[in-house]
Amino acid sequence: MGIRGWFFPIALAVVLLSQGCAPKMVKTVEFGNPRAAMRVLIASEASDFKKAVIDQVVAGYDRKDLYFKVTDLQNLADETASDFAAVIIINSCVAWQLNPRVNAFLNKTEMPANIILLTTAGDQDWLAGIDGVDAITAASLPADIERTAEKLKVKLGALIHAAA
Repeated sequence: MGIRGWFFPIALAVVLLSQGCAPKMVKTVEFGNPRAAMRVLIASEASDFKKAVIDQVVAGYDRKDLYFKVTDLQNLADETASDFAAVIIINSCVAWQLNPRVNAFLNKTEMPANIILLTTAGDQDWLAGIDGVDAITAASLPADIERTAEKLKVKLGALIHAAA
């Protein structure tokens, strides 16, 4: 088989691998009243667990008085924590490190007290240890979705109450 004979199978393999291995991203969506005084940013990596937690957190609030923006961690650099009453960041711990995008956002943030950081890790007792940031760790287990969402709702409720 000459070069032409190999071209199609190689091109097909490259296309299939690039589509199958491409990281999934969270599509940016907005809920509630964009003119609401209470604005909440949720930046997350994509996973079924993280989506289910976000859905439960957002569903727990009356959206006419709140504005939620849900976006991918890749878009975090475009956001400013002070534009929101609360910022929820949901990322995965890899080699006991936070996602570099999360670190960059936290380093540029002047008011980390309005940030809630949820990190999924194999060890639920591991904490990110970022000064001034309210951190939670959870395993990405379906049985933990409700418990994790409830923890986030309690912490988010406290931030919203403090900002009111």
